[in-house]
Amino acid sequence: MQSLLWDAQRRAGISDEQITQAMVEKLAVNKQREWPEPKDGEPRLHIKEQPAPVVPESISVRQAISALESADCVTTIGQAYKMGWNACRAAMLNGGKS
Repeated sequence: MQSLLWDAQRRAGISDEQITQAMVEKLAVNKQREWPEPKDGEPRLHIKEQPAPVVPESISVRQAISALESADCVTTIGQAYKMGWNACRAAMLNGGKS
């Protein structure tokens, strides 16, 4: 598809520099526009800065051992890893809300 556009551009005698300049000018116009707020359920058509990522608090080795000793059915390193992974995932999905 892009090659068809380039061919049409060449046939029309438009240089790459002219296309680039037109794109820069269009971007400047779009940046100055006042965009309406989206209606219910509509996605925003631009990207906003995302909130800070949520991560669990760090723990010491002693705290980790204590947590594993108090956990039910943790008998292998694989189970311990799974438990930690899922706890971290849950914290991220929860967005830091307890």
